[in-house]
Amino acid sequence: MEGTLKFRCNFGARKPAAQSVMPRYFFHLHTEAGIEKDIMGLEFPSLEAAVADAQEARREYLSDEGVESTRERSQCRFEITDQSGRVVATVPDADL
Repeated sequence: MEGTLKFRCNFGARKPAAQSVMPRYFFHLHTEAGIEKDIMGLEFPSLEAAVADAQEARREYLSDEGVESTRERSQCRFEITDQSGRVVATVPDADL
């Protein structure tokens, strides 16, 4: 269960098991048609890895949907939030 320590028996002694819980990020897709909320999210080792994945997903979406107009392309973005719902990144970044 997330947020709790798991214990493993070792000859009758109880010791906490090592855990490495990766953060979960949610990718909300904004397009001209509206917003598609991500309710499942994905785990990534870092925010940088989540942003890289969102960049690739955006490229694939634009290609698969045949989005060519500059206006539509500029409106297509992923808003990445953490588990608390706080926006931690936007792809593409406003600077792109």
